[in-house]
Amino acid sequence: MNGSGLVAEVKPVRAGDQVYHILQEAIMKGELKAGQPINASHMTSLLKISRMPLRDAINRLENEGWVTRQINGRVVVSEITMQELMDFYAVRSVLEGLAVKEAISHMTDADLLEIEEQLALFTTAANENVSAEALVEAGKKLHSLIHKHTKNEVCKHMLEEINANLARYRVYTAATPGRYKEALNEHMEIFNLIKERKADKAEALMRMHIVRAGEKLKLKQLNRF
Repeated sequence: MNGSGLVAEVKPVRAGDQVYHILQEAIMKGELKAGQPINASHMTSLLKISRMPLRDAINRLENEGWVTRQINGRVVVSEITMQELMDFYAVRSVLEGLAVKEAISHMTDADLLEIEEQLALFTTAANENVSAEALVEAGKKLHSLIHKHTKNEVCKHMLEEINANLARYRVYTAATPGRYKEALNEHMEIFNLIKERKADKAEALMRMHIVRAGEKLKLKQLNRF
């Protein structure tokens, strides 16, 4: 509850939006964990706000499934079941495949160089045994460069929503021994297909890459219980 994401002072302009993003980021980072109650008095004191922007933010988070209002009125961070988690990955695999397939035809040589440079940073992160969070961030940036060249705005918007929900779980796959070396090899293979403009093969491999990530997460989660 005292993580860096929850100590920023909220400015009066559009305070509800600011509170929404602060709480969402805290959930994604694991500072607010699944099942944890959101205490209104504590939050208003911590963020130096009135109850109105907090109420607006919580209503928005509830509508989007980030928090749940229990019968007794208490608001808690929503749990995601294993089935929901796997459903997210199944849909994400299709969307990521579509994104790379559509992006290929719009990429210039300069765009490919940008992706190659980010892949090199990902390689360094994977080989230097940095934190799971740093590996996740490197992977996110790599995927975002592909998304940037996808002209399908619906696809991009849906990926943003799904990736936001999955963010709090990805550190578990990053912490799985050997997973990020596997992911690095998969990214390299996908990049080679992008350079060769082999859209269908890049789509298939990207979908497989996401499915594997979901399978690793499922095993990691099951082993926690």
